[in-house]
Amino acid sequence: MIDTVKIVDAQIHLWEADRPDRPWPEYGHAFAHGPEMSATTVLAAMDRAGVDKAILVPPSWEGDRNEVCVKAARAYPDRFAVMGRFPLDRSMRREELENWMRQPGMIGIRLTFRQDFQLAWMRAGITDWIWPLAEELQVPVMVLAHGRLPEFRAIAERHPGLKLTLDHLALSGNDGDRVLDHLEPVLAFAEFPNVAVKATSLPNFTAEAYPFQNIQEVIRRTVAAFGPRRVFWGSDLTKLVCPLEDCIALFTEACDFLDAEDKRLIMGAAIADWIGWEL
Repeated sequence: MIDTVKIVDAQIHLWEADRPDRPWPEYGHAFAHGPEMSATTVLAAMDRAGVDKAILVPPSWEGDRNEVCVKAARAYPDRFAVMGRFPLDRSMRREELENWMRQPGMIGIRLTFRQDFQLAWMRAGITDWIWPLAEELQVPVMVLAHGRLPEFRAIAERHPGLKLTLDHLALSGNDGDRVLDHLEPVLAFAEFPNVAVKATSLPNFTAEAYPFQNIQEVIRRTVAAFGPRRVFWGSDLTKLVCPLEDCIALFTEACDFLDAEDKRLIMGAAIADWIGWEL
């Protein structure tokens, strides 16, 4: 057991402002976390809190863009990696996805199905091409799965070699006081060894202040189901309702049921191993 824990944030967004030469899609303004967020601002927050590395997730309100996050990963390769996005209505050949993965810092794919047209693609089978290809190439995929669990359960069953991660424990801010009830269908995914969960943005799912007693029970049940090698800490910093330091301390100090090895894995080592990012 090592004496210090390498902390890897499993999800932070970077983006540029909506402007005429780089417009956001019309739907983006409804759920954007703010007008813009830069790598230098995020790095300053990480340094204050002691976060070593972060996985950058291009936000959906910008559309299917990766350049802001790729630029940051190119500038700070020891601090950032990217889970990129692309439109799913046009299938790629194997060579195209391999080339796409060669972008600086690109380490996997992050997909969202929150818009009606995206869900329609999924239900019509238009997006079916990505799952076997990612499985074949061993490209890890993160998904925003809230409200889509039956669809993703079928995907996990059909593609046992696909490394699939459910973001934010597939919870929603609307779950409120019933967050434990909404957790049960997520815990059922633990039977699939190819499925992991991101324990990201968890303070946002409670009205309680630190030490977030009801969220501690969420974490306890999740780790008991998936084990610490398939549970990944993260902040989702740009919408976090508490100081980043409190989000870290929730796992490293408040959850006394986690031992030192659990914390080493959950706070960084497990996700680094899952996505193949060397610490």
